[in-house]
Amino acid sequence: MARARAIWVNRRILHILIIRDLKVRYSDSVLGFAWTLLDPLLLTLVYWFVFGVIVARGSIDEQPYILWLLTGILPFQWTAHVLGDSGRLLGNDAKLVTSSSLPREIWVLRSVASRFIEFLFTLPITVVFVLFFMVFTDQKVSVTWWVFVLPLAFAVQFLFNVGLGLTLSPLCMLYPDVHRIVRIFTTLYRYLSPVIYGLGTLAGVFADRGWPDWLQWVYALNPLVGILNTYHAVLFPRNTDDVVALLSLSAVLSALCFVVGWRLFRRLEPRVLKEL
Repeated sequence: MARARAIWVNRRILHILIIRDLKVRYSDSVLGFAWTLLDPLLLTLVYWFVFGVIVARGSIDEQPYILWLLTGILPFQWTAHVLGDSGRLLGNDAKLVTSSSLPREIWVLRSVASRFIEFLFTLPITVVFVLFFMVFTDQKVSVTWWVFVLPLAFAVQFLFNVGLGLTLSPLCMLYPDVHRIVRIFTTLYRYLSPVIYGLGTLAGVFADRGWPDWLQWVYALNPLVGILNTYHAVLFPRNTDDVVALLSLSAVLSALCFVVGWRLFRRLEPRVLKEL
């Protein structure tokens, strides 16, 4: 509780660090903050071309497929960026981390919050595509009432990302190999989460191959399953099942990840400071 109070007392400094992080990140780029929009948009177009055109992926309930990808890739990138940042969160600002009296958890919160702001700035991409399909095509696209659950999904994913940052940042600092493993896992994690496919499609694969149903709940132990399923439900309600149950499970798992990360961070902090 003392650490939580200290973070609250220093919330203005956290705000300054978040703004600084956003300004510095693209300061040496010609396009600057525009990369926040271009990066996920280009990635989405590549996935759409490969899986939607060449491979012809996407069931009838996942059409238009590019919207399906946007509602999965954009939030996934938030978590992917946090995973990528974990290896340098503490090392990049070693002098400030060691010399200041700020709670060191602030550096994790800075990364997660700044990446969240970037994620929010990418949401207009989805809005533009939704309006395009509504106005210029015959495909039925509508926003469901699940849009009102998005703030809860944001909160659950924020908690999960903070837990990841608290867990991985000290481990990556003390054991450099962990950061390399995380980089490989991030790519694999995209395919282990419902980004390219939906849970309805996955259930069909399980049924065709005769796999037991309980394996789907093992799959759901990935917190991003419930979170991304909620994002998909906003535009694709027919290919989303058990939204409330899965998001509730993700909330519990995210809280557990946060608690484990918080305790691990506190335990490893003295060793990290010596290493810095």
